[in-house]
Amino acid sequence: AVLIARTLMSKGVSLPQNQGEKFSDDSDISDYAKRSVYALKEMGLLSGMEDNRYMPKNAATRVQSAKLLYDVYSYITGTAREEIEAYGSLYKKLSAIGLVNIKKNAQAVVSRGEFAGIMASFMNKKDNAFSDGSVMYADVPQKSICYDDVMFLYAKNIISGEMGLFRPDDPITVSEAMSAAVKALGY
Repeated sequence: AVLIARTLMSKGVSLPQNQGEKFSDDSDISDYAKRSVYALKEMGLLSGMEDNRYMPKNAATRVQSAKLLYDVYSYITGTAREEIEAYGSLYKKLSAIGLVNIKKNAQAVVSRGEFAGIMASFMNKKDNAFSDGSVMYADVPQKSICYDDVMFLYAKNIISGEMGLFRPDDPITVSEAMSAAVKALGY
């Protein structure tokens, strides 16, 4: 949230000062991020869960990841956003343009490796564009299904690991997904 807010401000967007209704798990949001979280909520880029929780440390689901990409892209590019009531409808639309796989459970948690695939698709990565055989992460060997996507995003400084590991099977958190989305859009 902080990265998205800073990016928008660098582009001349004024962030709302009014925090509006707070999330019911407001105490779980770090003091550092609160202003950004609530500004993005007021702008319609963050909605939280149906029960008014934000859950910043929870793993992102496929549909949350897809919605995040759609909303941030639409806002930054000025593309008219459609008001879609059901996440399912958005998920079907994003599936139709090849951003997500509709055959997979939309509410399932997204792994870091799967999210790399979603991001690479979002950025129109050409297959094997970055397959030079090098291995940046010990847990993403060249034979891994997410190798090409991880290498592509690593080369573009959109995703990273730590201590030589990417952790492709770990769930991606909402904040990691938001950070990658903003970087993927070139901000």
